[in-house]
Amino acid sequence: MTRIYQKKELIILFFLCLSFVVIKLALSNYITFFWDAIANLSKPAYFFYNTNFHAIFLPANYVSDPPLLQLYVAFMWKILGRSLATTHIIMTIFPIISMVQLFILCKRLVSNKNFWFIYFMVLLDATFLSQTFLLDNDEVIVAFSLLSINAILSNKRTLLSLYLLGMGLVSIRGMDITLGLFVAYFLIYRRKGKKLYNDFVYALIPFLPVISLFLIYISAKKLLLGYFFISDINPWKEFADFVSFSGLIHNVLALGFAFIDYGRIFIWLLAFVLLWKYGHKKFFTSKLQSIWIIWISILGSMLFITLPIQNPIGERYFILHFLLFSLLIGIIMFENIKDQKAKIASFFIILALLSGNFWLYPEKKAQAWDASLVYIPYFSLRQQVIKYCEKEHIDLNTVGFGFPNTADLKYIDVNEDNRYFSDLDFKRNQYIIFSHFPNWDTQLDSIKHTKLLKTYRSLGLSMSIYKNTYYVNQ
Repeated sequence: MTRIYQKKELIILFFLCLSFVVIKLALSNYITFFWDAIANLSKPAYFFYNTNFHAIFLPANYVSDPPLLQLYVAFMWKILGRSLATTHIIMTIFPIISMVQLFILCKRLVSNKNFWFIYFMVLLDATFLSQTFLLDNDEVIVAFSLLSINAILSNKRTLLSLYLLGMGLVSIRGMDITLGLFVAYFLIYRRKGKKLYNDFVYALIPFLPVISLFLIYISAKKLLLGYFFISDINPWKEFADFVSFSGLIHNVLALGFAFIDYGRIFIWLLAFVLLWKYGHKKFFTSKLQSIWIIWISILGSMLFITLPIQNPIGERYFILHFLLFSLLIGIIMFENIKDQKAKIASFFIILALLSGNFWLYPEKKAQAWDASLVYIPYFSLRQQVIKYCEKEHIDLNTVGFGFPNTADLKYIDVNEDNRYFSDLDFKRNQYIIFSHFPNWDTQLDSIKHTKLLKTYRSLGLSMSIYKNTYYVNQ
């Protein structure tokens, strides 16, 4: 479908992006580094900043991802000053890119009269929204993935090569998606009756720069440091091991849950209804063929890496899959159901997706805290706990808090505060903080020998400070 950008649509897109920027910057001193981003992005960026970029390789106990994003953040800190607000400012560009690229992708496939219904069905996925306000590499991966997909569909090979560099050199997962996009690109532009070798080389050429640089990087690590990805002393080494058969089943179930979590179950229910009522021929039309090929290819590449490995399945890993699937189902719905009914259905789907930001599971149920905006109250609760400890003259390192709060505060708040909370251990901690984060059994066990001192609550979340009576009685 020919893309015709109407002035009214561009104005709406501009104000959507502007509104996002205003909200994100308003929260720039509130939302700190969170969850895996503390180890994935903040700590490595500090390393490059403090060493003045004298080393290209991170220490052996750091993350194993290619360091392009961490270098970018550290470099911008040198120019603009190191602060939480600065970090949000320099990361804001990536969600904006995603919003614009989703707009372009939808315009390529969706008629004007249905455009905004489908666009919001895609844009308002809870996990996508959650990452746009956080500081992490997944928002970068999504942005460059969407740029790459639009370049593939337009067959803009030079731009595709540039976009792939921004994705494949940011993380190993980005490189995994890159390989999936290569398969998709080859299949989309495979010519019937032509030699397979020629089409393979044609598809490979735009991918050669990122593949070559990635291979050079990991080969240099092996040559100079003795390992390709993760060293034996890396604290995440155990998560890179292969799973047992029962572990594989667990990963499959976890992946299935991730795809229906936070309101996405209604997208899948709609998909099954449409497939049952209209059949596969209406589902897999020639118009949607390229998007289906991309979706299946990147899903296959991701499953090949994630399912056999012990690393827990992260919902944010599959944001791109969520967005493309919502786009596909939205288009199929509007092409097969009368406009009025389709618009009503899309309205309820949008509400369901927004409701995902309020899904709060019981304390004993593990939850992907970085996959919806349900985390918003966490930051104020954490500050209240710190202020309470300061008021009561409690050393933070005597307080058991647990992940993701055992890193130095400077890595979380982007400052010079070297204090830190301890890992949870009720035999060692004088105080215990119990919260919804991260729902580990050790937290539940630790409060059996405690006396409640203070509880803070906000929007269904809570953090409680306990005196450890077990420690006192020893």
